[in-house]
Amino acid sequence: MSFQRFVRPASGAVDDAAPASLGALPVGQGLHGDLVLPLADGEACWIGLDATQAGLNITLAVQLGSGEWLDALRGSAWHEATAEVVAVPDTRRISGYRRAGSGLRVFARDSADALGAGCQRLVFRVQAPAADAAPFELTLRLLDPALFATESGLPLPPPLDLNGAYQGWRLP
Repeated sequence: MSFQRFVRPASGAVDDAAPASLGALPVGQGLHGDLVLPLADGEACWIGLDATQAGLNITLAVQLGSGEWLDALRGSAWHEATAEVVAVPDTRRISGYRRAGSGLRVFARDSADALGAGCQRLVFRVQAPAADAAPFELTLRLLDPALFATESGLPLPPPLDLNGAYQGWRLP
């Protein structure tokens, strides 16, 4: 799993085709034993899923700044029993979270759109292919980069490089 950064669109919306990545974000361990991800104001991310992990089934809950929990894949209130499931490698990325009446929203800590629905945390529930494997959860908090550095002990990520996206050039 990777978290690919890009400039948050002013609308806060994205289509199913993820924007070009401007680089992967580091993930660290937070003070509460959870995972933490640095997202600066004006940044968003999409989630890349490792296609070599065949057979994994994933559900994803997103907690908005308002405290509301949504099924990120369905757009309705979060209920574990009815959560939408994606299979890896059938799904290679999650471009954003669905929200009823507003389409696909970006994963961003801040929000400049009218919905004011920045993300606080993502909770992944992962089921491995083995029948006897217990599902496990990963909680990821989206933090201001300075708080990320304080909590994780990792260095601040570099600022977004707007020229850092793959440009389609060929290697020699």
